[in-house]
Amino acid sequence: MVEAIKVEVKHGKPTITVFVNQGEGRTRYFRARNQSGNDALGQMRFAGTEITHERNYRPGAKRTGDFTSQGNCLLNSGESSGHVFDRCAKSGFEHRKLSANVADIMLQAKNPANRDLVVNINGRLVHRDKAGVSPFDSSVQNGDAVWEGLRLYDGRIFKLDEHLARLRKSADLLCYEGYPGAERLTDELRRTLEANEMRDGVHVRLTVSRGVKYTSGLDPRINQLGCSFFILAEHKPPVYDKTGITLATASVRRPFANVLNQHIHSCNQLTSILAKLEANAAGADDALLLDTEGNLAETNATHVFLVKEGTVLTSTTDACPEGITRSTVLELCAQHDIPHEVRHIPEAEIHAADEVFCTGTMGELAPVIQIDTIKFAPGKMTARLSDLFTDLTKSEGTRLVD
Repeated sequence: MVEAIKVEVKHGKPTITVFVNQGEGRTRYFRARNQSGNDALGQMRFAGTEITHERNYRPGAKRTGDFTSQGNCLLNSGESSGHVFDRCAKSGFEHRKLSANVADIMLQAKNPANRDLVVNINGRLVHRDKAGVSPFDSSVQNGDAVWEGLRLYDGRIFKLDEHLARLRKSADLLCYEGYPGAERLTDELRRTLEANEMRDGVHVRLTVSRGVKYTSGLDPRINQLGCSFFILAEHKPPVYDKTGITLATASVRRPFANVLNQHIHSCNQLTSILAKLEANAAGADDALLLDTEGNLAETNATHVFLVKEGTVLTSTTDACPEGITRSTVLELCAQHDIPHEVRHIPEAEIHAADEVFCTGTMGELAPVIQIDTIKFAPGKMTARLSDLFTDLTKSEGTRLVD
């Protein structure tokens, strides 16, 4: 539980100090607001013991914060955390100094199990610290590379054929030459997993670039050695909080194919990065992106589904990639007679949804509990589809390791 909270403002910047004790790594999060009702710090997630979080803290920095055991600063069950700001800031109470680590929103923690990973660079297996990509490679020079995120369940990669087909389609749209075939990439994936003795709870990033150039430049004709490929497999469970995530609507928009073909699953993720920066600044987990006509596109990293009066809705792929997990959810809806629609969804309709959830290989299915100031409750449809998806991952996939 949250034991105590102190909130104060110094030089116009809000600071909150929280003592959290949930045991065994369980977490607690809430939203703090300033006296005008605006978000002061955004959503904060706490794990373990005492944590200080202040906007503009460098993630992971060691800071010293204030701790209080004063009863009137307890976060009461069911209390709006927006009230905590006024109540605590006006309270006079004794406190003592404690050292704490900053917890950042959606900041993936370092996993010691990944310290000595073996990565695959064009078929060469090397320690992560010794991996090297040529500065002449197109991935470095122009962000000219395509990629897939894969997930390993009990020795099987889920939807491997579909991922490899999308990767090849992206490469073909960019006119790559000397592309390594699906059989070669599958063999290299197996080698990489075996070298790391991996079997479950693993996320794999598979990247193929246009390859190495003989001189610096943009022109694809100076790539004459065929494609490069890189395989990074990490011990990484789904990254999204299954109790719910928050989204902030970004000012940047996903364009249509006449500006940039979103069906090219490109490593050049500038729009997503700009949107994620906005989400970080807003204190949200991720950014919600609309298309240039104001309809739902996706987040900076996942596809978005709505539930309204029992019907599951998602956007077209006119302004977002064709998601593998997205397609799987739509297939599950069809198989289990769940009403569903794929169509343009105006922003106002997003806010009026009964449930919202995100889908992606990195995080599977995760409910959305807030978009900007609009709150949602995780619902039965999200839970049902999440269970159906989990059941599917237990039985399907291409076996690569025993």
